[in-house]
Amino acid sequence: MKNVLSNMQEKIEGNVKVNIPKKVMDKINYLCTVISEVEWSGILFYSVKGSIKNPKKMTITLKDILPMDKGTAVTTEFTYDERYVEYLMNDPKRTDWKSGLIHSHNNMGVFYSGTDQQELLTNSKSHNFYLSVVV
Repeated sequence: MKNVLSNMQEKIEGNVKVNIPKKVMDKINYLCTVISEVEWSGILFYSVKGSIKNPKKMTITLKDILPMDKGTAVTTEFTYDERYVEYLMNDPKRTDWKSGLIHSHNNMGVFYSGTDQQELLTNSKSHNFYLSVVV
């Protein structure tokens, strides 16, 4: 499956607006506080208004985080399992949300490491666009 961007000939420019509601920011801060010595990761749920074809008019709103893994000082990984399905089934509106990745860098800065860049390249091939957030 090719993603939308790989099918487009013109260059897409502009920044996408991202809304982070207080509830989601509180959850990020909580996870970074209670899991501060190692990396953690989870599924990031979000909604989209607009189109990636026009990033300047596109808005992503973060909806929730489903923590999935408490990793090590340098890595975190998980596979989708029954927790994902149970989370979606507990509230039907969640099935309309898109999902991506969120993970921490514990005591390191916020940046996309070589591993993070490879993850983006791998997973973006299966999506029209793919959201991955490092905190």
